[in-house]
Amino acid sequence: MERAWGVWLEVVLNNLKGMGYDGEDLAEYKESFERLLGDRELGDELARPILEGEEWPGPEPRLFVDAWARLGCQPLPAEFRWPAALAAFESVLDAPRGPETGGSRRSRVACRC
Repeated sequence: MERAWGVWLEVVLNNLKGMGYDGEDLAEYKESFERLLGDRELGDELARPILEGEEWPGPEPRLFVDAWARLGCQPLPAEFRWPAALAAFESVLDAPRGPETGGSRRSRVACRC
């Protein structure tokens, strides 16, 4: 579970960096990400690839949009797109991990999370 959160957070931060945000800008989101880390609904969503493996349809952007607003997180830039950030998260999970883990791509992620 911690690995899923870590991968997700890294992808979102990289997405913001791609929009020109630097370390100081990203520091403004620290409290927002801490709030999200404690959200059970998002934790359940990020655990789905572990629990469902090949059956997982991908992350549900609406859950992240709603949680960000519900938890009173720092506003994201207008050009930030949850579907794009979550698609990047999914592609990281689908990336081949090497022959030593065996199984399908998602089952390999599940074993390593």
